[in-house]
Amino acid sequence: MKKITVFLLLLLLLVLGLDACQYSDESSENPVEEPELEEPVVDSEELVMSEEEEARAFEALRAYLPLKEGFVWAYEGFAEYGHTMSIEQRFCREDSLQMIISGMADDMSGEMAESLLEVNVEYTLGEGQWKQKRDAPRMMGKDIVDMVLLKYPLEVGNTWNQEVQTVEGETLFLSAEITGMDDMERITVRYDDLKSDYYEERTFSKGLGITAFSALILADDGNFEVGYMLNRGASGYPFELLAQTWLPPQDTMMLYYGVAEYAHRATLTGVEYQEDGRTYTVEGDFEYDGSGIPGNFTVQYEVDGSRGRITEHVLENTRLGEKKINSKFKDLIILQLPLTTGSSWSQKLMFEGKEKTMTATIMETKISENGNTQIKVDYQIPAEGYHEGIYFERRTFEKGRGLIHFSRLLPGELPLEGKEWDDAEKVEQAIANQQFGYSQNPIQSPTM
Repeated sequence: MKKITVFLLLLLLLVLGLDACQYSDESSENPVEEPELEEPVVDSEELVMSEEEEARAFEALRAYLPLKEGFVWAYEGFAEYGHTMSIEQRFCREDSLQMIISGMADDMSGEMAESLLEVNVEYTLGEGQWKQKRDAPRMMGKDIVDMVLLKYPLEVGNTWNQEVQTVEGETLFLSAEITGMDDMERITVRYDDLKSDYYEERTFSKGLGITAFSALILADDGNFEVGYMLNRGASGYPFELLAQTWLPPQDTMMLYYGVAEYAHRATLTGVEYQEDGRTYTVEGDFEYDGSGIPGNFTVQYEVDGSRGRITEHVLENTRLGEKKINSKFKDLIILQLPLTTGSSWSQKLMFEGKEKTMTATIMETKISENGNTQIKVDYQIPAEGYHEGIYFERRTFEKGRGLIHFSRLLPGELPLEGKEWDDAEKVEQAIANQQFGYSQNPIQSPTM
């Protein structure tokens, strides 16, 4: 009986095996085409970058933020809206950056509690994205707790999606896209809520961060757009904002008179803004000069906000046909932080055909009779043919007026003899007589 049972089992297995082989043969003769599977759609947040690509992404994003702590943003916009904020702390590592930012929103009503006006923002760069954390109830736009503002690659058409929460608990499903990049590499990003008509739009500028913002306000009586823009003139590093007070007021003619009927007039005609500073242009002429020799000149003052210094560049002087006016120093750093008595700085310069080191020292800071602060700076460089082998220039600056006095040492030894050299007053007077100089006329004429 057992033999019969075993035999039947073997027979059953044989039949099943034949059926399986027959199915396999049929499949090979008439293969069934499997449908092609499309590549899964992966959100850019899920993409994994190599170390090299992540480093490139970090540098590309970092270029759109200020370099140092202390940078101030001043924004102005719709219906007298405004807020100001500055970088309080900055933590930079090899492949990440964190900025702690705080400020205040303007109180248009004059009745808001100060706590409601506070602006607290945190920027974080890393893993190819720029994130923002925000706690600012009066800052324009929805108070979104955490969102990705910008994502690498920084090219038109790049998109990313994110689910975000507002402080009030509202959930938004934002679809973000880089929609534009102009010749100055300003990037425009639009963020659309997939569940409503709400959107936000930001413009990012190199070295400055967000320079424009707009959003759609959803209202029962009709939606409308609001926005704000960066006031570049009121924004920048502390020294950048301070420096403009040490230059003449814009569009105001400054008159200067000096020895031997020397005279010139100058007007600050414009300002251009860069990532970490600004450049002021001054134009002038020698129309009132007693020599009767005409000529025009153009000078630029480059304010480096991150380094805390002002550099003078003479672009043109038609009277001399050279890029100089009265100073013998080319591209001179005229002021540098700290602006305190005794502080100094040095600079490599070409002087009379040789590279030498110029040393500048703030000799004095004081309050003038009109209540403005004045700074007197001495610039010295080793030079043969001058008293004690030193050539010097001296400049005095006054807040609100710019340069008010200039003098430079003339070549040759002082005309003193014998014991006259022992008389400090006579030596000082002889040095004063051995100089060319001029001063600003306090009566200024607005440029027409």
